[in-house]
Amino acid sequence: MQTPRNDIVFVLDSYAIAALNARDIKEKTVAAIVDLWAQSKNLIGMSDKIISLFRNVADHEIDKKTAKKIVCDISCQNDLSDVYDELYKCDIIKDRLSVDRKDRIIVLKVHDGFIVKSSLVSQTTYINGKYYYDIEERDLLDRYCEFIQAPRVYVQYGKRRLLSYLRLAPCYIKVFKTADKIEKIQTNKTVEMIFSHKELLYAREQSPNIESR
Repeated sequence: MQTPRNDIVFVLDSYAIAALNARDIKEKTVAAIVDLWAQSKNLIGMSDKIISLFRNVADHEIDKKTAKKIVCDISCQNDLSDVYDELYKCDIIKDRLSVDRKDRIIVLKVHDGFIVKSSLVSQTTYINGKYYYDIEERDLLDRYCEFIQAPRVYVQYGKRRLLSYLRLAPCYIKVFKTADKIEKIQTNKTVEMIFSHKELLYAREQSPNIESR
């Protein structure tokens, strides 16, 4: 297995391990974990190996629960990096991508009024802080390219639509192929925003949820 050094550093920085406050000890620990991952075919027994590594390299004892958590966190960050790196290979979307490593969220900024966030934890995707639908990792590239390229009009509702409880309509975001009905739709007081893949077309008021989630 392989794991980027930055993933390991991010995980270790989230733990208050006093021994790692010393720069040289931290560097040796990170390097040792990189080697450990490279030499391992799977995560079986990895928590015991991490305990031994901290004892021998950092002269620090960690319990089994903490070791398991560190292994899980590194693995999750590695998965996040793999997904992000794969998406970043696409020229269409790479300059609009960012990542929230703490919450394991991929962010696509189509434009200021169209911000997509996909959680790798829950496999759910939000647009402007509103639930859109569940998009699996394998489908993110296609969906992200569609958000940027497809001539669609998105209508964002402030409250969950009643028919969505019966699975007869989208919860908060309804998609149209043309802008023909915008003038009529925007008279609906539950509509917060209307936007396309290129620009914000209408906003009842600037939604405070655009950067949330």
